[in-house]
Amino acid sequence: MKKAWFLTVLATTILTAISWYYFNAGTLALSAIKQDAQVIQTYTSQLLDSAINTHDKAYKTRPPTTTVSYNQAQAQITKDRTKLAHAYKKAANSKDKQAILEQARHKYIAATITLLPYWYGTSWDFYGTSTTPQQGRIACGYYVTTVLEDSGLAVERNKLAQQASENIIKSLTDEPHIKRFSNRPFDEFISEVDAMGAGLYIVGLDFHVGYLWHDGEQMYFIHSTSYPFRGVIEEPANTSHNLKNSKYRVVGKISDDDALIKKWLLQESISTRT
Repeated sequence: MKKAWFLTVLATTILTAISWYYFNAGTLALSAIKQDAQVIQTYTSQLLDSAINTHDKAYKTRPPTTTVSYNQAQAQITKDRTKLAHAYKKAANSKDKQAILEQARHKYIAATITLLPYWYGTSWDFYGTSTTPQQGRIACGYYVTTVLEDSGLAVERNKLAQQASENIIKSLTDEPHIKRFSNRPFDEFISEVDAMGAGLYIVGLDFHVGYLWHDGEQMYFIHSTSYPFRGVIEEPANTSHNLKNSKYRVVGKISDDDALIKKWLLQESISTRT
């Protein structure tokens, strides 16, 4: 009995440390994306500096505990994006513009990674269209497009959410950033996406869509699903039931697309591919 109690306390302590690292020091992993890591590290720490452990399983089904509300996080994202957009428009030459665009890439990735966890645990429903984390229900497509919109991309939230997953991806990025896998072994899929490198992806499956986050070391599938948890979940990509059992997989590395980052920065409209 004492041994079981000790193991429980030990496991809780370890999981608390891991979760604290994920939401507080996890921004260090973002530095693998670009040399200019400090931009993301500072930004995400401002928004999630009070996050603490809320997880007790390999997959995450509950949001972080933070004093920063979802609306406040959005407001900070908008403020930072607007400041960068002003600098971009005032830049004297193409070299300066590209440097600012790189900063915008960091900001966009950090904005999305900041907002996604607020939804963890929000209930799933095939017709769910919630616009508020932890309220109502949300379908997989609406989770993707709602966070796209809330992070600052000028997408057609409802129309985009109702498209096939591949059209969602093609609405956001072009062929150089898209890769398709048809009836390929799961381990090959994981290996090849891993080789595409750190960044933010949208993943489309037979009848499903979600985010894939590659932090430079591990990949996580973040999505609203009916299984293994009936709601929004983050799980290791290499053990995901949904990823493993889909015959068709398409991934779009949206964080690598300069055109998309520029649209985010300047609030340019994004049309929906149908």
